[in-house]
Amino acid sequence: MKCKFIEAKFLRELKGRFLCEIDIDGNIELAHVPNSAKLSKYIEIEDKNVLVVKNENPKAKTRYQLCAVETDDNHWIMVNLNLLNKIIAEYYEDNGCNVQKERILSDTYKSDLLIKDKNGEQIVCEVKGIIANTKDVIFPMYSGERTVRQLEYFRRLLKTQRFSVKYVFVLLDNNIEVIYADKLNKEFVKHMRYCIKKQMQIEFFEVEIQDDSISAKKTVEKKFII
Repeated sequence: MKCKFIEAKFLRELKGRFLCEIDIDGNIELAHVPNSAKLSKYIEIEDKNVLVVKNENPKAKTRYQLCAVETDDNHWIMVNLNLLNKIIAEYYEDNGCNVQKERILSDTYKSDLLIKDKNGEQIVCEVKGIIANTKDVIFPMYSGERTVRQLEYFRRLLKTQRFSVKYVFVLLDNNIEVIYADKLNKEFVKHMRYCIKKQMQIEFFEVEIQDDSISAKKTVEKKFII
């Protein structure tokens, strides 16, 4: 997808969630951080070069949205989780699929994407963004209650055989190599193993950031160990 990136310097995260200060050509600006977690918990961010875009919503509280952070080895880590579903949907559309975004399938579950492939198969697609500056990552990173509820729904859905399910990991830092299931989260492990046994597909995508675009690229070089 096309993006009009603006280069800036990250100054600091603010106490309130979703806000940070950036420096654009010597001017200090507020920017929206489209990520519910404090980024400094996962990556080094202070005084880093960042990419931002202008907020298109005239009612937005900030003029800019944070998109990506440059690392010490000069590659970009995507931090804008609002773009995840868009770039994954674009990938499947470019590969001949029909994609619906945020389709409500039950009282308890709204799919990130509902895909109809070239053969007419309907696929529920759950998209998970993985942010870290390490090669190995534990998932889920938080308590995982919502993730467990989703897997419980996928168990029921897979039994009906009306839909297939894709569980998509989007690696926001392409240096991530292995995702380990959190063994302490026994409910997550139990339901994940069941869903995989029932043919739920695990897929990995990397994020490609160019001068004026951001896109998803499928990769088979990563591992999920459970």
